[in-house]
Amino acid sequence: MAGSRGFWIGLAILALVWFFRQAPVGQDARIAYLVETVRTPLVQEGIAPERTLTDAEVASRNYAVSEHITVVDFYVDTCSGCRLLARHYKTFSRLRPDVAIRRIHMPNDWNPAWAKNRYGREIRATPHVLILGPDGTVIAQDSGNRNEGFDLLYQWMNAELENSR
Repeated sequence: MAGSRGFWIGLAILALVWFFRQAPVGQDARIAYLVETVRTPLVQEGIAPERTLTDAEVASRNYAVSEHITVVDFYVDTCSGCRLLARHYKTFSRLRPDVAIRRIHMPNDWNPAWAKNRYGREIRATPHVLILGPDGTVIAQDSGNRNEGFDLLYQWMNAELENSR
């Protein structure tokens, strides 16, 4: 099942990141950019920092929040890795109220062909993470069996937590 495979992949990545405690080559600059790029808190602009997108918003495929870094999380209810990540969003939103977190709910019986047709992206496992810059450009995304978006998000969350201490 796609959800459980995503969990095991996510768990393996978390273990590797924890074990090595260093970012892969090229990640350091992106993490520094994400940590340093601070904008006006979303609530001051009347925007919810974290929420699940509606079907109409998903259909538009325009997930970015203008002038803000946006984390897009494609998830399913049966994915324990997705639920674990969602619990960390609350803390992350308190640390970075200027970052928009947009969650996209997928049905439990989804498959890669359906996801490609529905979302216009290749999704092989959940959670599937996409990080967009303030101008809407892709900073990182999961692709095929590579969890680049998830890895960067995890390292960014850890960096923000370290900075808050």
